[in-house]
Amino acid sequence: MNVQARINPLDNDDLILCDDGWMQNVDYYIDENNRVTQLDYEGEPMSLQVKGSQLVTEEEESGAAAAAATAKIVSPMPGTVTKVFCEAGQKVSVGDTLISVESMKMEYLVKAKADGEVEKVFVGVADVVGMKQTLVMMK
Repeated sequence: MNVQARINPLDNDDLILCDDGWMQNVDYYIDENNRVTQLDYEGEPMSLQVKGSQLVTEEEESGAAAAAATAKIVSPMPGTVTKVFCEAGQKVSVGDTLISVESMKMEYLVKAKADGEVEKVFVGVADVVGMKQTLVMMK
């Protein structure tokens, strides 16, 4: 059996296991090294054999990806852009507010992850954005 696993996009605490038309949501547990140590289905532990794999985020996959993740500022949630605090060419410091996104009357201030310069702003006020949509690219 060659089972593929991915994190459930609707519930980050579940994995979706798939194999030739068979699909199952299961709970998973990881150790301090981000290795999956146990899968549970309806409270019962499942047999698990891990072949040196570990769960990592896309940003953690490589040093270059981590650097790119710092340069790419994304929306933390679907919503509407209510304010744009930056423009191309502007120097910003870590923690500076770049964009405000509102969803269901909740405002989230998207901030710079590192010191740098704004390369491009992809959105404007009143734009509807999706979760993880690129808002700003940093140099």
